[in-house]
Amino acid sequence: MTYSTCTLLRAENNEVFDRFLAEHGNFEPLPIFDGDYCKTFLYETDQTDGFFVASAKRVR
Repeated sequence: MTYSTCTLLRAENNEVFDRFLAEHGNFEPLPIFDGDYCKTFLYETDQTDGFFVASAKRVR
């Protein structure tokens, strides 16, 4: 599962995704960004518009 937003606000990014993981025990973070499950992209470092992406996988 991928969660993505076009905002840089932590309250709309990490906090929402972490709350989802806490409330849905059948998902776990999927590290796809240099060992991390989430990444905030910025123009200054990634030469793109600012956005957030997080990844998880369903576990049984």
